[in-house]
Amino acid sequence: MTTIRSAFSMIARGADFGMKPAAPAFKWTGAPAQVKILQSSLNAKLKSGLDVDGKLGPKTVIAVKAAQKKAKEPQTGTPTE
Repeated sequence: MTTIRSAFSMIARGADFGMKPAAPAFKWTGAPAQVKILQSSLNAKLKSGLDVDGKLGPKTVIAVKAAQKKAKEPQTGTPTE
């Protein structure tokens, strides 16, 4: 019988017990499609009034910083999730 300690040891050595790897984390590329989704979300959640044009312009960056401030995250202007 496998104990928890030996299971953790096996995982550390690379055993996967037949489980699939987790999905890759979100990666911000700044592609126009991503920017449009971002702009739509900011408009819906913060009433930002952004044009949904797929361009990461100064108004979008300001809206991202406002969302980050509201979420108590560092205000970088670059989406993190």
